[in-house]
Amino acid sequence: MGSIPSDKLCEIADAVAFGLELPWRVEDLRIKDLEEYRAAKHRATSSGRSREQASAQMDQLIREPVMKAGERMDQLAFGQSEPTDKQIRVALLTFSVGQWRILIDGFGQSHTDTLLAYLHTNKGPLENRLGRSNFGPIQAHGIRRHLLLRWDQPGTRFVVVTDAYEVARIHKTARQRNIGMTPKPPGQQRSWDEMSRPNHISERLSMLKRKVTPYTVREILKRMKQTSPYDFDGSILDYLMWATDPTAYERELSARATAEPPRDPDPFFSSEN
Repeated sequence: MGSIPSDKLCEIADAVAFGLELPWRVEDLRIKDLEEYRAAKHRATSSGRSREQASAQMDQLIREPVMKAGERMDQLAFGQSEPTDKQIRVALLTFSVGQWRILIDGFGQSHTDTLLAYLHTNKGPLENRLGRSNFGPIQAHGIRRHLLLRWDQPGTRFVVVTDAYEVARIHKTARQRNIGMTPKPPGQQRSWDEMSRPNHISERLSMLKRKVTPYTVREILKRMKQTSPYDFDGSILDYLMWATDPTAYERELSARATAEPPRDPDPFFSSEN
């Protein structure tokens, strides 16, 4: 692509990619951006305008054709069935956590699972690049999207691994607020300590019109206390399934004997070392 002459150039392409929900086409839009920059630079600087006026004119001259190019693009280039390692890597290094939450909410099952597979396979290098505080929320939101999409499939029966996710979230949030002595909001009857306990968590989960017993919650918390996701030999989805129902997890492992092989690590990170 060549060097980008200014930060503003990347900003335009990246903003278009985000606005049109085209995370895998960031580089294509940057190439278009660079082409338009070169075409617009001479016109803007030779017009006798001030630097501020020339900059505003260039922004307009670049943004419109880049937007039009993006509007003609599909999520992937013609002939592609899934994003490449480079497309995913560039996108992850481009957008913020907040932007990723919005982008992931627009993903279908295929793009969601592809992103999660890439995140899982390249977890260490990505945590170094993005920081754990960014990597974790992106992965968590991808998992949430994956679970919601599976939940919406008619006639599908599976272990509701959102139970383990929600049990951990409710328990941890209430515990942290109890330890930090966070005041109860108006109208809240129970203490934070009471809200961290299995009976309350059971009631919360059972509001989804399916019974989740306090015993189930206690067993989930027990397993998650014994083994953290960092010590578990498997993906975060595997961990949630195991925490929810170990027997179902064993069945899942057996069924994977004929499944597709896992995604290979991104060679880019190997070449960095």
